[in-house]
Amino acid sequence: MSNPIPHPQGEPETTALVPHAGPVAVDTFGGRVHVEWDAQAAVTPLGQLPFFTEFLRLGGRFDAWVESCPLKLTSPNAPSTRDVLGTAILAVLSGHQRYAHISALRGDTINAALLGMEAVVSEDSVRRNLVCIRGDRDWGTQANMARAEQEGIPYLFKLRMTSKVKQTVERLMRDAEWCDAGQGWQGDETTLRLSGWSRARRAVVLPAPA
Repeated sequence: MSNPIPHPQGEPETTALVPHAGPVAVDTFGGRVHVEWDAQAAVTPLGQLPFFTEFLRLGGRFDAWVESCPLKLTSPNAPSTRDVLGTAILAVLSGHQRYAHISALRGDTINAALLGMEAVVSEDSVRRNLVCIRGDRDWGTQANMARAEQEGIPYLFKLRMTSKVKQTVERLMRDAEWCDAGQGWQGDETTLRLSGWSRARRAVVLPAPA
């Protein structure tokens, strides 16, 4: 009889996370900071922000977003584009769902500095300057559009090419009276109500220039 084969050992038991011994160096837009865990402190929404900031900095994502933003403010008292966008990010990461909630961030000099901001701007500054929301097809949902409408914010979202959207495009391609949309583009518009939408909404079709 051959020697018995022992049963293979299963996966090792998981263990609890162990805090890093000593402070962790993190490179942010405001310079290098050292993060140290306090097991007795309360968990906060922005507790992980230094690490997320380092990700944005190393990937160049935040700087590229600020540079590509069409928001250009010329008034001597106007906030910088970075401060407006940074305030919006801090509000989203904090779980805020209304502009009025931004007031809770005023006076926060630590997290603002991590993003290279001069200061957290007021809710009015964010509301006035973020005048239009643009997004890809994943943003064109009933929830996002209804919320933008509730807040009075214009939006422009792409739509998924569902069967009803395709039928609408085909109809316009066949019967539309195209008008100049600028920069060599022509377009036409109609109203459309898709499944799950609370109401009909304006839809614009822009065929690619020949």
